[in-house]
Amino acid sequence: MFGHISLLLFGVCVLFGNARSALSEIPNCVFEDTVNLTASTKFGNGSYLHEGLLVPAHLTGRYDYIELYDGERKQVEPHVRGCVCQLKKCVRFCCHPRADMYRLSKDSQSLCAEELNEELKYSPYVNVTLHNGSRVLMHVLDEFVVQQGIPCKDGYMLMPHIYEEDQWELREDGTLYRLVDAKVLSRRDYCLQSYAVGDTYVLNPMNCPINYEAPPTIMLNTIIMLISAPFLYITILVYWLIPELWNLHTKCLICYLISLAVGTTLIVMVNMREANYENTTCAIIGEFFHSSVA
Repeated sequence: MFGHISLLLFGVCVLFGNARSALSEIPNCVFEDTVNLTASTKFGNGSYLHEGLLVPAHLTGRYDYIELYDGERKQVEPHVRGCVCQLKKCVRFCCHPRADMYRLSKDSQSLCAEELNEELKYSPYVNVTLHNGSRVLMHVLDEFVVQQGIPCKDGYMLMPHIYEEDQWELREDGTLYRLVDAKVLSRRDYCLQSYAVGDTYVLNPMNCPINYEAPPTIMLNTIIMLISAPFLYITILVYWLIPELWNLHTKCLICYLISLAVGTTLIVMVNMREANYENTTCAIIGEFFHSSVA
């Protein structure tokens, strides 16, 4: 009897826990459509007022994580979020629209200044691409609900005024279209931020580095080349140490084997190294490889 009661209590606890987990998040609302409502005004009926937008109670929920670039989840303190992007178009900023972004060092993570500027340093008007393909100049702070958050720690700014390949378009649904690779970035994977260009400030997106996943065959081929490289050098040494084999054919073969061995060694060095080479070192390796296989 005691065992049946214990089993029943355990089942009730599991069901309660699952129900609580299911109710903690907003049904039919993806995370990127939500904003943090901690600093927003809450009313007695459970609704919130966020930036002049009334968020009903059924579009709010408690979360203990945030989603970063490419769907990565980061655990944070439990907080209330609202699915505001179902009520109005959203756009993502790295920091508060009147806050500056900075880095303590060149390789450190981007941070947002706590102190807000009294006025905007940049023009908030951006050409927005509509669903029908036309482009309209919009005040992004008036036409969109601003979401905040830096998507990744090693993100970089697109600079279309400097690099032609950095052209981008902001779409009506808040997604960003990157022209160089025809990639559509969700609000989870980019953020807008202003920065100084001379005496003026411009508003451009920060996006995350394009992840490159090496095919599994690369490492297999590298291991095979690593095994074969010593035998190439042994073959060269054998031909070099036996004068009876020195004829035109052998000399051509030795030159070919030396080029093949050097090229194989360079490929193994590059593929086995996890970090990137410095520009000068990379240029030297590239020149050696080009000379060995040319």
